[in-house]
Amino acid sequence: MIPADQIEEVVVNLVIGALQSPESIQGVWKQVRQQYPEIEEPTVVLAMRRLGDVWKQLFPEEQVRLVNLLIERVQLLSDGIDIVWREAGWKELAGELAPDTIGGEMLEMEATA
Repeated sequence: MIPADQIEEVVVNLVIGALQSPESIQGVWKQVRQQYPEIEEPTVVLAMRRLGDVWKQLFPEEQVRLVNLLIERVQLLSDGIDIVWREAGWKELAGELAPDTIGGEMLEMEATA
C-alpha cells in the first residue's frame, strides 16, 4: 500500500514536468506567437519554467480541474506510476490561452510586467 499523498505528489510532479517539457513549451510558444505576436519568446519560456511555483498558489479546485483536464488515468505499477494523458485536455488547455479568456488576460499581464 502506498499512501495517497505520496501518489499525489508524484503525479503533480509529473504534470508539472510535462508542462515544463521542451515539447510543451514549444507548443505553448507556437500558440502564443499566433495569438499574441507582441509577446516575446523569453516571456513565455520563463512563465512555463515557473509553473511549479504557480501550481502551489492555485486554489485546490483549480489544481484538481487541471489534473482532470490533462490526465485520463493514473496506473500504479510495480516499478512506478504510469499516466495516461488526455490528448483533448492538452488542446483545451492551449485554448485557454486564447484572446478574451482568463489565460489570455494573464499572458497579456505577464507581457506588460
